[in-house]
Parts: sequence; structure tokens; C-alpha cells
Amino acid sequence: MRAPFGGEAPIGIPLELVSDAVLGEVDTIELACLWSDELGTAEAWYRLLNVGARVAPSAGTDAMVDFFRTMAVGTTRVYVKVPGQLTMERYLDGLKAGRSFVTNGPLLQFRVSDMNPATP
Repeated sequence: MRAPFGGEAPIGIPLELVSDAVLGEVDTIELACLWSDELGTAEAWYRLLNVGARVAPSAGTDAMVDFFRTMAVGTTRVYVKVPGQLTMERYLDGLKAGRSFVTNGPLLQFRVSDMNPATP
């Protein structure tokens, strides 16, 4: 069977993810969470972007607080740029549009001459 991106098929990536993403059935991919390898997931995300699939980055802790030695709630998170008043609809629209980034660190704001990097 031919791999979805050419070459060898990525391990653990369902083949349906590629066709679903290309057809617009996938809004986000969770790049960082408790149960994933961020480098492997990022590679799959870049491959999806390279075939023209617009898939926004997302993250989540997926913490199971009843297990010993799991990461703390909020360790991995996604920040979304929301214009105007924050509402769930605007948050989800911003996430789907890719106005987001994934981190396990703090949010830092950067401005030069009253403009931030997201200002056109």
C-alpha cells in the first residue's frame, strides 16, 4: 500500500486523517498533549499543511488527575487571537482560522510602534 505522503507511512497516523483533512473535515490537530509525541505530531501536521490541508494547531493537557506522575492541568495549552469581546463562537472561529499557537510556556506580548506581530 502506498503511504499518504509518499515514502514510508508515519507510524500511528490513521490514513483517513489525510483524506479527511484535504476534504476539510478536520479543523484542528492536537500538537501537544499528555499522550502524544510533539515532534511526531508536528511532522504529521507539517505534512498535512504541505498537501494543502488547512489544519489549525491545538493543544490540551488531557490530565488524568487520578494517576500518579501525570502533567498538571494546563501544562500544554493553545492561545487564540480573538478580536473584540471574547465569546465561545469567536474563540472557535479564531481556532479554526489558525489564529492560534501551542505552547507549554507563558504568553508573552510583543509590540513595536503600537503594532504586534498579528497586525497586518
